[in-house]
Amino acid sequence: MIHEAAVRGACAQRPRPLSRVSVALLVVMLTACGPRSGRPEPPVEQARPALAVPPELPAPRPQQAAEPPTDRPLRRGMPPTESTGFRFVEELHQNELEQLVEGLNALDLLEQAGSDPPDAAALEMAIRRWRLSRNQSAEPVVSAAMLDAMDAAVRVRRRTPQVPAAPQVAALPRPPVPPPITRPAPPRDPPPVPLSAARQGESTLAIETVRCREPHEALVLVVRGIADAVGDQVALRLSERFVVSFDVRHGGTHAGERWCIPRRRVCWEPAAFDDWGGRDRAGAVRSFGPALVAMDRPGAFPALVERSVRAECRLAP
Repeated sequence: MIHEAAVRGACAQRPRPLSRVSVALLVVMLTACGPRSGRPEPPVEQARPALAVPPELPAPRPQQAAEPPTDRPLRRGMPPTESTGFRFVEELHQNELEQLVEGLNALDLLEQAGSDPPDAAALEMAIRRWRLSRNQSAEPVVSAAMLDAMDAAVRVRRRTPQVPAAPQVAALPRPPVPPPITRPAPPRDPPPVPLSAARQGESTLAIETVRCREPHEALVLVVRGIADAVGDQVALRLSERFVVSFDVRHGGTHAGERWCIPRRRVCWEPAAFDDWGGRDRAGAVRSFGPALVAMDRPGAFPALVERSVRAECRLAP
C-alpha cells in the first residue's frame, strides 16, 4: 500500500510528464486531494458568446401616392403633358372618341344623340355637363380616368331595373260644371251730370242751406221754383222745399225718405217752408247766387247737392 504521507507529498509536487503508472497514481492523488468540506463545488459557468448585433438597416422611404392629374384648365392648342393627362376632343384617338360618344349617349348628356359624327359644340356641352355633375371645372377636356368613370356609370345605369310605366287608365267623364253664380254688382254712383245754368221761365233748383256733420255727413235744404230773372243773382219763385241727408260713405240716391233704408248717399223728402227754421212761404221770391242754382233736369238734384256739400264741408274722401 502507498503511504498516506507520500501521497500528500506527491499532491504538493508539481506534475511531470506522466507515464501509465503515473496516471494511476494521479488518479489516487486526485481522489485523496478532493475538498474536505464535502460540498460539491458549483459548476463553473462558461461564458456565452455575445450575439452579433446586425447593423441597422435604413428605414424604408414612404411610398408616395401617385398624384391625380390636375384639373386646371388648359389652353386650346397647348400639347397635353403627362402630368395633366387631359386632352381636347380633337386630340382624341378614334376609339377614344367613339367610347366618349357612346358613354354620353347612354347617360343622356348628348343633345344631338344619334348624329354621326356628333356636332362639336354639342359634344363639348355634353362634356361640360358631365364634369359639372362631378364637381369639376367646366373645361371641355377629356382624360383616361374620365372615360373609365363614364363607363362605370353606364354599367351601373344598365344594371338598374327600369320601372315599367303604369298603364294608362281611361279618364272618367267629369260632371258638367255648373255656371258661375252671378251676383248683382253693388250700387255705384251715377256718372256726374253736367249742371246747366238757370234760364228765365224754367224750373230751377237752388241750395237754401248746408249744415255740415263732418267727417261723413251733411244736412241740406233745397228749394224748387221758376226762375223769374237771371243775372248776377237768380230770382226764384218758390214752389217746393226738400230736406236732404248726404252721406259720403254710401252710394246711390233715394227720393221720398230722408233716412232711407238701405242708406244711400243722397236721400230726400218734402219739407214745409216753415220747418227746419224756414221763414219763406210758397209763391215767395228769393234770390240765390249762380253757384247755388242749376236747371231742373234728370240727375241734377243729387249732383247739385253733392257739389254744394263738397264746397262747404270738409268730408272724408
